[in-house]
Amino acid sequence: MGRLRNTATSNANYAWILNIVSKLSQNDVAGFILANGALSDGGEEYKIRKQLIENNLVEAIVILPRSMFYTTDISVTLWILNHNKTERAVELADETRNYRNREEEILFMDLRQ
Repeated sequence: MGRLRNTATSNANYAWILNIVSKLSQNDVAGFILANGALSDGGEEYKIRKQLIENNLVEAIVILPRSMFYTTDISVTLWILNHNKTERAVELADETRNYRNREEEILFMDLRQ
């Protein structure tokens, strides 16, 4: 996997994203919420998003409806990052979970309506 670098100087969102990525172990999944604008930032932010996609880390992007939070009425985006999107079986105490290969796939959902 290529190394992700934070070269963005105007937006701390991407510093936080890369910090989260750096803490993921082999089978970890992370989720976080950002303003929708984080999906359309250009420049260095675009390059970081591209790196996240090229490194198969983005599992899903979900655009949530407006007014879900008391402090703002803007629509926000839920990002799900997954460090291991490969096919595998995980043995749990009372069951086996089978995961299909999701590399090169990203789920996009727009739930604003």
